[in-house]
Amino acid sequence: MNSRNISNMGKPGPFSGFAWVFWLTAFVLAGQSAPARAETFNAKYQVRLTGVSIGTVHLSGDVMAGAYMVTLKGDVSLLGFSARFEASSDGLTRAAAVVPARYRLRTEGTVDRTVTVNFSPDRTAAVTIDPALSDSEKRGLVPLEASHRTNAIDPMSALISQLIRVSRSEDPCAGVAQVFTGASRFDVNIIAGSTKANEIECRAVHQPIAGHRPTGNERPTSAVIAFPKTERAGGLRLPTRIEVPLSLGTITIRRIG
Repeated sequence: MNSRNISNMGKPGPFSGFAWVFWLTAFVLAGQSAPARAETFNAKYQVRLTGVSIGTVHLSGDVMAGAYMVTLKGDVSLLGFSARFEASSDGLTRAAAVVPARYRLRTEGTVDRTVTVNFSPDRTAAVTIDPALSDSEKRGLVPLEASHRTNAIDPMSALISQLIRVSRSEDPCAGVAQVFTGASRFDVNIIAGSTKANEIECRAVHQPIAGHRPTGNERPTSAVIAFPKTERAGGLRLPTRIEVPLSLGTITIRRIG
């Protein structure tokens, strides 16, 4: 996998449960089995909290010879709070590595904000956050250092990198992502989980690095990702289910189309 890092899906401030769900969705929804040829993909997922529907997520994109583009759109509504997001990325593919050109995240909710990250071949070239973080949003965050912007890729490019990597492996439960979103930096380690009759379960362990607000609890967050044991010949094997434990309950993202 490319050694570049991948950060928080662009939501500045503490690494909230929904930001974790957002990034994890981007990382795994299309990143587990590369197509043998150029392919367009389009999938729909329903998001539930303790069994109650709270939103939907749509993933689409193209993986072509030497290039890629991907878009993730979603909406969430919970306890009087509603939010929408759209993230996109494009760039080049070189062997097993990805070289992102531009990442963009637009969120609408309590704060409407756009995060844009432009890349040069070996580093993050420029980050724009509009509107800029307020003093209250920045208060208490682990500072982002210059080193967090090197050897890094964005979350959407991370899923493409995972897609290419897993095309050379029979094991979907492996890989480490170092993520930079423009406002935060974290690692995700994909490890083996349990095996069921018709599914393979992996675990994604999240480790915050910077751009988050420490909680005093050093225990990493661990999510479950379930994949079908069989896949469509020549195509993408997309996860059937993602489960993320939060303080409010468990978020379940299940494919419905």
